[in-house]
Amino acid sequence: MECKINYAKLAIYGITQNTETMEYLMVFQYANNGSLSKYLRNNFCNLTWQTKLEILKNISNELDNIHRYANYIHADFH
Repeated sequence: MECKINYAKLAIYGITQNTETMEYLMVFQYANNGSLSKYLRNNFCNLTWQTKLEILKNISNELDNIHRYANYIHADFH
């Protein structure tokens, strides 16, 4: 996702494993404008509640798609 108002979806390229922690990680398409958490940290006060809810809705829809159609299981999203 490029952290812009259009909230483009990121492609999931696959899954990898951290060799030190053995934690599994999802590999996503590069996001030119940085992570969503950084974007929200820097812009939270400038976003309307409608926009914040739209972002949350999009995230929940994509998580639903991961569970329903891709059969991926996740633990944490940071």
